[in-house]
Formats: sequence, C-alpha cells, structure tokens
Amino acid sequence: MHGCDRITLKYLPILNEVLNGGLRIGFITEFAGSPWSLVKKLLHHILVDIVSSGYKVSIIYHQYSDGLDTYLLNELLYLYNVSVAYFRKGIRIRRSFKPEDYIQSLSRSRSKILFLVDPFMEEYNLQIYSQLFRVLRRLVER
Repeated sequence: MHGCDRITLKYLPILNEVLNGGLRIGFITEFAGSPWSLVKKLLHHILVDIVSSGYKVSIIYHQYSDGLDTYLLNELLYLYNVSVAYFRKGIRIRRSFKPEDYIQSLSRSRSKILFLVDPFMEEYNLQIYSQLFRVLRRLVER
C-alpha cells in the first residue's frame, strides 16, 4: 500500500463529507499540533482525490501562501493515474491579496466545493468574517 493510500483511507470521512452533496467549504489553516507542511500535504491528497472523482474545486489562497507544490502534485497525479490536463480542468485557483478579495472570489465561484487556504485567517477582523459568511450563505441558498 502506497503512502498516499494510507493518507486517503485515514481521511476518507473528510472526503465523504466534502462530496456528499451541497456546498462544502474547507477552511485550511494551521491547526494546533499540526505543522503547516502536514496540512498542505494533506490538502494535495484531498484535491487529487476530489478532482479524480470528477468533481470541480475552487481553491482560494492568501497572497503569502506557497500555493500548490508542483512536485508533490505530479507525484500524486502519477499515483492516481490522472493527467495534468484533466486535473487543471477540475480545479480553479485564485489568490487573494486582502480579505475583500476572498469575498469577491467566493461570490464569482461556480464550484460547489471550495477551499479557503490561509494560515493567517485568524488575523482578519470580525467585520470581514461577517461579510464572508453572508456570501457563503448566499452560495448555499442558490
């Protein structure tokens, strides 16, 4: 069993939650006890799993986030037997430069699966959070 298979099986409940209908939002940040590198690696596995299952994903990064690791991504695409062209069709990546960019990106998104990737999310003020969740509520209702 490959390393990616173990990770996929371990996090299958998360993947099932994401795929079982409706709008799903993943807030990816640095959790207590989990270094950012581990969270980022897990995100790559989940994204490849979702796209290889035929779903479309939007991922919105903070301006200071590294983005996707192309070496890890190529390795995973090879293991999952997914072409780079197919993966690119299934994923839309945006980068935000300020909190308002998150809100604009979300309101334009057509995907039903969204990941907000931001290790600095906790620095945003409550006003931005309330705007963000208003947009999310509208997306869920459509």
